[in-house]
Amino acid sequence: MPKFPPYLCQVTVRRYAIPIVVVLILCFPAFAQNTLIPFQPQAGNISSGSSESWTFFGVAGQVISLLVTSDGELDPVLTLSEGSGRVLLTDDDYAYPDSRDALLQAVTLPRTDTYTAAVTGFNDTQGGYTIALSNGFAELAYQDDFSEAGNWRVIGDNTAISIADGTLNAAIRGVRAHDAIASGTIQLANVAARVEVLNVANSSGWTVGLIARQQGDDYYLYEINNEGRWRFSIATDGVAEVIRDWTSHPAIVAGNPTFSLMLMAHEVGFDLFYNDAFVGSLSDDRLTTGDVGVALGTVSSLESSTNVQFDNFTVTTPITLEGETVIPQNLTVSDGTTMAQALTRRHIASAAGTMALTVPEASVNYARPGINRLMLGQQTTYMNFAFGATVDMQTPLSLAVGCGLIVRFADEEDYVLGYLDAIGSYALSQREGEAFLPGSYGENPDWAGGGEHHLLIIADETRLYFYVNGVSVGTIDAPAQAGEVGVAVVNYEPVDTACRFENLWLWEWDT
Repeated sequence: MPKFPPYLCQVTVRRYAIPIVVVLILCFPAFAQNTLIPFQPQAGNISSGSSESWTFFGVAGQVISLLVTSDGELDPVLTLSEGSGRVLLTDDDYAYPDSRDALLQAVTLPRTDTYTAAVTGFNDTQGGYTIALSNGFAELAYQDDFSEAGNWRVIGDNTAISIADGTLNAAIRGVRAHDAIASGTIQLANVAARVEVLNVANSSGWTVGLIARQQGDDYYLYEINNEGRWRFSIATDGVAEVIRDWTSHPAIVAGNPTFSLMLMAHEVGFDLFYNDAFVGSLSDDRLTTGDVGVALGTVSSLESSTNVQFDNFTVTTPITLEGETVIPQNLTVSDGTTMAQALTRRHIASAAGTMALTVPEASVNYARPGINRLMLGQQTTYMNFAFGATVDMQTPLSLAVGCGLIVRFADEEDYVLGYLDAIGSYALSQREGEAFLPGSYGENPDWAGGGEHHLLIIADETRLYFYVNGVSVGTIDAPAQAGEVGVAVVNYEPVDTACRFENLWLWEWDT
């Protein structure tokens, strides 16, 4: 006998003017509504061969993290998908072999949508798990819902604060006055601080913001005003210096008294958010670590008062492996600027870098066995960088011929090659003399048949990472040296092969 899902029934009684009573009974399947809310971990349990899905709403440009921890025998695999079902990212065993937990950290959501996080068991493992969604990074370092008095301290002379009814209430009075309020709990460099503003009021105009890396009277300040603009400054010895002056953004609603703010600080980079939508980024290296907090101010040339209610202040930090960055198994493929930004947020590339090279299109042909190169950048050399491109392999599909990226090119016998061929084989290897050293090699039948594919090589000091179509496929150690970059045809057969590269980009940073 087939098994049907359980049903929930809703009984509605309607009475009309005349003595008639209508009873409506509406029944519908009781499917589980697994919804994720930031900073509210949820427990799940899956049997062998099954999966569980959790949904959450996200806005374009929002940065989130997902962490799945196993309660026992389960080896969880985490998959993040868009509302259309298209898979964005997956992860399994981010800290293997020490941990079987799955992690997607500092992921930038591509569009406003309802997303699905699915948990399955690797190799049909089963058991319980906990899944947690967070804004910013994956590790919750501090959370304050203002249910009790904390260590909040005013930096300035014009503000009075109190904690009541689950909010931090702040009032500042003066002529173009400004004060910061430090949490008194965090001394970190890489953080994502987020706060909800429940109400802000000042008929003469106001500013509200977040501070980071506060030490004494020094701190960074991200603030918005009642006109719908944002600004980023640094206060040093109590004197403010504007780094980015008031800038408009369509996500910021002028005059809106209720909203959320988030500031992500990662190395020398800062990303700024309003109602979880990304509004701007910049870099500065003068302050390296410190506390976080909130800020408020008045803007009128006459004395006025700004009153603000703050709630749900959270601080997240990156999960690391013995102090080192977690290298993601997957990346979302997009344009160079967006990918570089995502790499800096995930600490794979430096936010102090620059887009050093962009090439709309390049083509390489070859009809003989071997490697034919086309070098880019007019003999400019690069040491630490991310180098990506979309390649269209116009090749005989039955032969092992392919296309690749060349990095750290010193001469014809000293460079690194990462390539993908038409039968789905890929490799990343260092050339030394007449031969290539044993490097990283693999095969993926799904990538066979030519067509368009995305290649990415990340070079950071002595380690190089290779991604094909956003999937991590290899890592090698190679000497740290500056070299040229280029594109190449890789021929194992005497056949005419063409590789057409589009949207080449290189993000470079210093050591």
